[in-house]
Amino acid sequence: MHGIIFCSYLAFLLGSVIGAPQEGPTTEPIAILRQEQEVNFDGSYKFSFESADGTKRTENGKILDTGDLAVDGTYEYLSPNNMAVKVDYTSGPNGFIPKVTIQKIAEAPPLSISPKLQDQGLILRISSSAIASLSG
Repeated sequence: MHGIIFCSYLAFLLGSVIGAPQEGPTTEPIAILRQEQEVNFDGSYKFSFESADGTKRTENGKILDTGDLAVDGTYEYLSPNNMAVKVDYTSGPNGFIPKVTIQKIAEAPPLSISPKLQDQGLILRISSSAIASLSG
């Protein structure tokens, strides 16, 4: 009898340890800059949002005379490999139809100042009195 209780307790303990959530990397929450939503009595709706990381999404939906839901929308995001991804889509009686556009984001060239300009003093220098006059 004690053996059965011990085995049950051991199985419970192992299950709890194995089934416990694993600690993973944490990330900072991404701010939502803009969010709109509208739901109408006829079953139509629209929503949109834009987040601080550049992710955007808009969607419109309506009920067709057949009772099917027709949806069109778009979403955009920047991929980890610096590609702008945009997906325009429709969904309805003919299924989900996406149109995907992927574009490489050009990186800005590094700013370099020639030594000749530095030697000639042509680098922008603003006196502290000029800066103070800007503040009023």
